[in-house]
Amino acid sequence: MTAKPKALRSTWLGTGNGVQLDWRIDNLDTVMETWESVRVLSGAAQAGPFTTVVDTVALVADQHTYTSTHGAGTEATWYVIELYESGGPTSGDKTDPVAGTGGGDYLTVEDLRGYGWTVPALSNDAARKAIAEAEAALLTYTQQRFVAEQKTVELDGNGAKLLPMLEAIIQIDEIQMLGGYVDLNPILSEVDVDAVKVANRHLTQRLINPDDRRAPSLTFEHLALAPAIQIDHWAEGTQNIRLSGWFGFTELEPGETAGVITDTQLPLSRGRTPLIVKRACMLLAAQMIATPADPGAYAAATKAYALTKNKMRDQEQTWSATTLRSGSITGDFEVDTWIASFQAPVSVEMV
Repeated sequence: MTAKPKALRSTWLGTGNGVQLDWRIDNLDTVMETWESVRVLSGAAQAGPFTTVVDTVALVADQHTYTSTHGAGTEATWYVIELYESGGPTSGDKTDPVAGTGGGDYLTVEDLRGYGWTVPALSNDAARKAIAEAEAALLTYTQQRFVAEQKTVELDGNGAKLLPMLEAIIQIDEIQMLGGYVDLNPILSEVDVDAVKVANRHLTQRLINPDDRRAPSLTFEHLALAPAIQIDHWAEGTQNIRLSGWFGFTELEPGETAGVITDTQLPLSRGRTPLIVKRACMLLAAQMIATPADPGAYAAATKAYALTKNKMRDQEQTWSATTLRSGSITGDFEVDTWIASFQAPVSVEMV
């Protein structure tokens, strides 16, 4: 598989403001050995052709995420991006196309159109609103994010070798620890990332049993801060462990190579949103699209699988609309099944 940009996402900025495109580059250093920029191309249809170059964005060392705004873009405009080298000129593989209608992190307006929601029955604005509500609900239910996000977090050190986490780890770039050892000053000390075993084997080895996303952790192996001081555990404290890196519950695409960048624990790919998450988000969006103002449509969307009546020889039971729930979380057993499988580890604190 030829290297290409990842996680292309469009955002509709409104009439007159155009379309914003965001993407990331994985394994950046290796990519920059061959490519110098990313070209943004547009077309009038999902199938293309994509011949109009609307922007060329230069790759920058240590910059993994990029943005381009097409001021003349409309909701009907389609986009692809590709790696580019002007010396050839040479172009890399194009990404899958996205439309100017945008959507969310997991689901797009065009995804909903593909499931059967059409205009004018569902406007683009209504579709974007339903997607935003569905993704917010999914975050509330699972306490997980299903895209690769770069950020810095501060955790409580526990005085042990293993530091459990609640958020799936993609890669750790930097670790700082506030001293909690005898003879150490209480300052943030740099920790060699290579001294810590990162639980990200779902990306580096395509290992799913055990699945590190279900039990994310960092295991301290060994670190020498000074000749007389050997540190082999996380200093106990409150928000004294600062981690910078990438986090999120993602999966490798079919055909992607599992592995690490040479001499590191950094994965070759940061992965994509799991397809089952997209399915769950679509089913949640269906609930958000349905309106209680139309009782029939609302019941069909939210209680399609519910048992409404139980009839026996001498008696029968009928349940009212307010008690019809086939799932314990959303009322839809299919959505609940997916949500249960993706919920974050339970946080346990002892005092």
